[in-house]
Amino acid sequence: QQALAKEFARYEKDGFVVNEGIFYSDICFVATAVRHRAQGITYSLVCGGLKSSFSRATLEREVGPALQKVTAELQRALDALP
Repeated sequence: QQALAKEFARYEKDGFVVNEGIFYSDICFVATAVRHRAQGITYSLVCGGLKSSFSRATLEREVGPALQKVTAELQRALDALP
């Protein structure tokens, strides 16, 4: 519960969440969302892998910001659609 609250706060601040083995002990991922506002659809973008392959620092400092950049580009493209 506390971990989820922390990640929701991170999403508000940084635009992505980090899951480091919360649902499955050996899997981690970073996720964000992009919205097609005109159609009311929300899509998730996720990048993940084995927990042994990514440190938390890598997820927070590299993967998250990179995924957020992609999300921002996709959001601009979706906002341009009717």
